[in-house]
Amino acid sequence: MPNSTAVEALDQAILNHPSQPKGVNVGLELWAALVAAERIDWKRGHILGIIETEIEIPVLNNNIFIHPAPDLRQHEYELPNERP
Repeated sequence: MPNSTAVEALDQAILNHPSQPKGVNVGLELWAALVAAERIDWKRGHILGIIETEIEIPVLNNNIFIHPAPDLRQHEYELPNERP
């Protein structure tokens, strides 16, 4: 799957998700495609319960946590399941 097609497929999956996902896991090649397309931003955040810590968190579309997941195949992604 070409990189642009993989990024478009992820965008479409996010749009079609029943609720705005708070996070998404992506395969390493999809991560690289998102980086190349300059789609990943970095926000400062804190580890829950530890105010003194501050880390950079990768986000997509300004508010969706994105995590590169080596256990996913190249251009695969994993959105959270909809809960009733």
